Amino acid sequence: MRKKIAVSVILLLVSGLIILTYFIYQGRKTLLTDPYKAISPDACIVIETVDIQNFFKTLASGKGIFGELAGIPEFKTFFSKITFISDRLNNPELNKTLHPGPAVISFHQVSGKKLQPFFSMTVPAETGFRQIRESLRLTGFSDFNETRQDGMHVFMVPCEINNTVDTLYLTVKSGML
Repeated sequence: MRKKIAVSVILLLVSGLIILTYFIYQGRKTLLTDPYKAISPDACIVIETVDIQNFFKTLASGKGIFGELAGIPEFKTFFSKITFISDRLNNPELNKTLHPGPAVISFHQVSGKKLQPFFSMTVPAETGFRQIRESLRLTGFSDFNETRQDGMHVFMVPCEINNTVDTLYLTVKSGML
């Protein structure tokens, strides 16, 4: 009788160890990061979404209230930038780097009345600088620069929208883009 109890306890402990090992391995594949941690408290507008690609596709579709806003001349530049981002986010090569997860877009007031957007989203744990560099090249950005600021790699991507050159800054840190 004691042998059966000892064997049962050993089997229970081994199965518990196997389950624990499985969860530790899964924890390495997915970093639990919160995109809200990257947003500073001075944000005046914060938008959260779970599916960033469909969110930008909806904004760029020209339907509903967003379509009406796109018709206003003051918003024309803003919506051309939204369309530009939507086209890049729906590129199949970029889908390898991005995955569905929480994303936060915040707007911060800079220099008077101008709002500066800030984008933060989670990326898979295996996504690093090489994957971002390759994704940028595959999506058509070939003339970007790389620098190091505060120990982080920063990609500076020039974007031309409506004959206006703007710069997109990208970095990956702790599982967030």
